Parts: sequence; C-alpha cells; structure tokens
Amino acid sequence: MALGIIATTPLQEMLEENNIKYDASNVISTSSLRTLHKALVSAHGEKQAETLLEAALKGSKLNITAAKTAQEQTSTPDVMSKRREYLKKKGDERAYSKMVSNLPTPSAYNPDDTMRSAKYITSVAANMIIAPISFGVFLYSFGGGVFGEGNKVIVGVLGGVAMLFVEM
Repeated sequence: MALGIIATTPLQEMLEENNIKYDASNVISTSSLRTLHKALVSAHGEKQAETLLEAALKGSKLNITAAKTAQEQTSTPDVMSKRREYLKKKGDERAYSKMVSNLPTPSAYNPDDTMRSAKYITSVAANMIIAPISFGVFLYSFGGGVFGEGNKVIVGVLGGVAMLFVEM
C-alpha cells in the first residue's frame, strides 16, 4: 500500500518553491514530504519548519493506493529479466561447483612415469633373456665333469630352458 497526501494549493506552492517534484495527480508521496521537511529545516530551523509544514498540510486529505507491482516499479522490464538470467546463471554455476568439488582433480601427464615403466619392462625382458643364457653357459662349463664331456651341450641347453621357465 502506498501512502500519499492530496496536495492543497499552499502545499503545491511550497513544493515548487523548493524544487520538489510530485505527480500530476496532485498526490504527494511521503518521501516527497520528507524531502520538503528536510529542505524547510535547513532553511528555517526545526521549529519553524514544522509550523510551516503543518500550515501547508491543513485541509489536505490522506490518499491510500495499492502498491505497484514489481514490474510496474521497474522502468524497463528488460532490466529485471537480465538480472534474473544473471542470478540464475550464478546459481547454476554455484550448484555445479558444489557438485564437482568432491571429485579429485586429474593429475597432469608426467613423462617420468612412462620412462620408469619402460625401464622396468626393459629390465624384466633383459633378465628373462640373460638369466637362462648365463645359467646354460654355467652348466655347460661346469657340468662336463659331473655328466660327462659328451653331455655338456645337452646339460647347458636343458639348464637354460629350466631357468627360462623359472624366470617366467
């Protein structure tokens, strides 16, 4: 509800003297009356301002009107729709940020990890090749005395194959 006063001629003159605007319907809003009171106080002092304002208000009638809707209060409805869209986007962004805040951040690609795994694979592969060969040569060299000179090659090969299965 909006509260206003239907202006009398002395009140209208006083408003015009102090350059205070009011609508053409001769209804003075309470904010215009406050502005007028402040202007009168600064010009004449508190006591005389109240006396002048009281004299100007005599014979005036109180006017109560329905409050304007939110759309009527804005000069351009486009401003409110833009504000609404902005606030909706901010709300959506806030909700999305809250939703993904618990997710772990993806780690960046680190080439050292790839090199480390390549070194490991290479060392395992080399071990699978070198260990059977070296064990076969060991048995070939020292197995001749135990198994006889003719069986050195067979003992070395069988020892190498056995070591290959152990490495797997």
